[in-house]
Amino acid sequence: MSTPSIAVVGPGAVGSFLAAHLAAAGREVVACGRRRFERYVIESTQFPADQPARVEIDPDRVDPVDVVLVCVKVTQTPTVGPWLARLCGPETVVVSVQNGIESEDLLRPLAPRGDVVPSVVYCGVQLLEPGHVRHTNSARLVLPDSDPARRAASAFDASIVRIRLAEDFRTEAWRKLGVNVTVNGITALTNRTTDVFQRPDTGRLARDLLRECWHIARLDGADLDDDAADEMVAGLIERPIGAGTSMLYDRRAGRATEHDAIYGAVVRAAERVGADAPLARTVQTLLAAGDPG
Repeated sequence: MSTPSIAVVGPGAVGSFLAAHLAAAGREVVACGRRRFERYVIESTQFPADQPARVEIDPDRVDPVDVVLVCVKVTQTPTVGPWLARLCGPETVVVSVQNGIESEDLLRPLAPRGDVVPSVVYCGVQLLEPGHVRHTNSARLVLPDSDPARRAASAFDASIVRIRLAEDFRTEAWRKLGVNVTVNGITALTNRTTDVFQRPDTGRLARDLLRECWHIARLDGADLDDDAADEMVAGLIERPIGAGTSMLYDRRAGRATEHDAIYGAVVRAAERVGADAPLARTVQTLLAAGDPG
């Protein structure tokens, strides 16, 4: 079997981390972005890496590949169209390595050839400069159990990135959305890392946000319960890791946040199932008000 070719569209924090470790595993990787850089440098106690990088900034300079990892922020999804037009052949698998539960629907019109696969991402990283990433925890993706997803998963063979195929992907997607709903907005709005959850009031708010999110998730067909929500938040309160979140880093850098992909997704799902999500709507409103522009 030939070695799969891979394109990473959006070599930011997560994209650069994945590209570095795929390159370290011997894969042919091209990063597709706006700025050139020479190397991937991953600072990590678990998974350090230092690899040469091939970076292209012009879609006309790339050819179809076996697997495309779309790692741009959800708000930037419309910008990947020119890249996908060049990178996708009839057998290409396009994996959305993005937050939220709606990215697959956003990507599909931009990738008329090939298969689009959603994923759930667990990878704590911060972009320091192009290609240079600080990694704090986790390196795994959850994909739906399907033939295209299995083809994409094979690209990660021999890498440090762990892939799990889930029969109940809806539950996995909602579970991760719940994590983001719980921590991202509160850290961004308070300008604090996850140690903020040691405060009793923010701990209670985190629990209420997660319970609201998972209530909507159950109405949408996910298998999640309040006991698991309470355990998750209790662990966050009792064992804070003092880590930042992507939304906190975006807020500190003056960038727009993914409030719509995270909190807006909960609000839209609530409307779809005939329920309400007042806490998610409030956090979304506050985040939107603080975004630039």
